Amino acid sequence: SIVKNSVMNHQEPIWFYDVTSEAYQDLDQDGYFQNLTLNFDLDTDYSNLDVFVDIAFINQYGDSELVYTSDLFTLNGDSEHDNQQFDFQFFDLWPTDYYQVYITVRDAYSSEVYLTVNNNDFYALEDLPLEGSVYDQDNEVSIYSLGIQYHQDADDDNYFESFTLSVDADTSYVVSVSVSDGQTATAVSFNVTVTDSGTTTPPDGETTWDAAATYVGGDTVIYNGIEYTAKWWTQGDRPDLGGPWEASSQPTDGNGDVVWQAAGIYNGGDQVTHQGNKYEAKWWTQGDEPGVADVWKAL
Repeated sequence: SIVKNSVMNHQEPIWFYDVTSEAYQDLDQDGYFQNLTLNFDLDTDYSNLDVFVDIAFINQYGDSELVYTSDLFTLNGDSEHDNQQFDFQFFDLWPTDYYQVYITVRDAYSSEVYLTVNNNDFYALEDLPLEGSVYDQDNEVSIYSLGIQYHQDADDDNYFESFTLSVDADTSYVVSVSVSDGQTATAVSFNVTVTDSGTTTPPDGETTWDAAATYVGGDTVIYNGIEYTAKWWTQGDRPDLGGPWEASSQPTDGNGDVVWQAAGIYNGGDQVTHQGNKYEAKWWTQGDEPGVADVWKAL
């Protein structure tokens, strides 16, 4: 990984005390990374101030892309305990390049710009070597898609009891999950064995989807004879693997039975076939593999 840290003195009522960037995970060892963590301490002369930030990346040709707009957060004077951390993982066709990062601080209610900093202010935001995971593959395992499906939020507080991790390669992984409230953090690691679900080599059929094209919510494409609708902005995500796509039509086998697809949406009582077996959904599900997830009952 590459870690950069820089500190700046302030002359404005809002200022960045320090900024740290860490680029990591370089599977093909070409010096470009598919993960980035930005951490900064943003302070103010006010006792408290509600703000949000826009984070944009600029390539060597000067092309700028707004990658992230944060939720509202509160600055508490010049406290040392209100660091902000933002994690990025580039799963799509993010071009291999050196990127400059621009961070714009805005008022939470009027969107007025308080302050913008970039590579001219902080070395930590300069020449970050990044690339999408499609371009960062080793010779043993190729992970072209990763999805997380959360389950069981009985009290509706947006904290879930379990999740399903979907990867499109046959191998074993060590998965680490870290949860932080900005001051303290806890982490746990566990082993996950991934096997091919049968959707990584789709059947022949008409295809209008283009890996290089961008799609927004509501756009429809056909992939191997099945129609899919985009749920949000996407580029390079294969429709049959779910994530930003949901199936508009359901494929069937020679017996007329519905074949399970990661992008399909199923309600309680819906029946599918998967790897030669039949299953019935217990409740609403998408992306949960029959024979693996509890949402499915074998018939």
